Amino acid sequence: MGLFSRKKPTAKPTLQNQCCICREPLQGALIQDAWKNHAHRSHDIFFCSSCDRILSRYGSNGAFQYSDGRKICGYCKKSAVVDGVTANQSRRKVLALLESVGFQDIPKNIKIVLAHPQTLAGHSRKANTSGLTLSHFHFSDYKRVGITHQIGILFGLPQVEFEAVMAHELLHVWQHNHDVKFSPLYAEGLCELAGSWVYSQDGSELAAHLLQKMQNN
Repeated sequence: MGLFSRKKPTAKPTLQNQCCICREPLQGALIQDAWKNHAHRSHDIFFCSSCDRILSRYGSNGAFQYSDGRKICGYCKKSAVVDGVTANQSRRKVLALLESVGFQDIPKNIKIVLAHPQTLAGHSRKANTSGLTLSHFHFSDYKRVGITHQIGILFGLPQVEFEAVMAHELLHVWQHNHDVKFSPLYAEGLCELAGSWVYSQDGSELAAHLLQKMQNN
């Protein structure tokens, strides 16, 4: 049975002093993930694209692979955002969170697209991006008369990561709507603060891990 089988273990195993892939005693060259799972370096080792766990039946609640090649653990897959209904629920939650700290008048009807990584890369200067905002300015007689937005977010992210990306992109929308002209560095910094606020309010181990990754960036 392959690594990416959907079969789940019948009981939660104890992995102390065991390799999370083969469950043999830990000896020789090892690798450890951020969740203190260990594996022999002799294995073909893959990591969850979101939480960075070593993927295995035992240490990551199984593993799954998306059509674009990304691999995700069973824990992250459980809350993965893969449909518009869930995406819109998260949008309402994030809008309320941003409004609670003073970011008012963000449009509530922005189209959210769950996108393939190649689609996002085709519209971005970044090789790997989880989110993208496309803002279209409308003019009449050389005067700006309106603006519309569309947000693309990588499909299949665990919910808290999806919501942090959503907050980041909505702060780009807020800046465009209010004609706020920061330098690119400060514009991104403000958006990252929005994402970090989502993580800090969540309280989960995954949110704490993703927040630490953000701080290390």
